[in-house]
Amino acid sequence: MKKIEKKMKQKVQEIIRTANQEELGRSNAQTFIFLWGYGSNRLNKTQDELAAESAIDPRTLRAHLYELDKAGWIDYSKHHIQPKPIELKRFKH
Repeated sequence: MKKIEKKMKQKVQEIIRTANQEELGRSNAQTFIFLWGYGSNRLNKTQDELAAESAIDPRTLRAHLYELDKAGWIDYSKHHIQPKPIELKRFKH
């Protein structure tokens, strides 16, 4: 168990370090870590579900998803009829 915890800690540190280097912003990096924490590269969650589970205001969450998509960290399309999964493009599992 300790080995898994150490690997996870190192991965989170790598995400934060990269976000700082790329000037992604702390709040966007925290949202990415939240998404990454699901343990999957593809999330089939609605914005409302993510907002409720993360305690982030839905409008703020949308802004973070937009910035993460623009930076190339996730693939996210908010302009669609059927909800499209959010896909992690960086730091895949």
